[in-house]
Amino acid sequence: MSFRPIGSELQAILGEWLENPEARRLVLQRTWQRAVGDSVARRCRPLQFEDGVLTVEVTDSSWAPQLATMTGELISKINGALGKPWVRRIEWAYGDGPRDVSGSAPRT
Repeated sequence: MSFRPIGSELQAILGEWLENPEARRLVLQRTWQRAVGDSVARRCRPLQFEDGVLTVEVTDSSWAPQLATMTGELISKINGALGKPWVRRIEWAYGDGPRDVSGSAPRT
């Protein structure tokens, strides 16, 4: 029997777990406030994450213009907090369903 360092074993297990879309959504929810900051987190919360698209509920639609200009920055902050480029686009939900407000990831 060969032994592997526990760190690499845990990393492999975590990597497999994070391939699950539900696991990614949970990680996004847990890192949301730290990634986007208190001001945005008080007004928005992640609802769904699928195929690189993060749907975010906005409690105050008067924030729509500001969120539209912040989208690229927020994607960068979220992906930075995650350590992986999971989020490619954000769709903002303002009570009348998701609405894309130019929410694509900036090109790097």
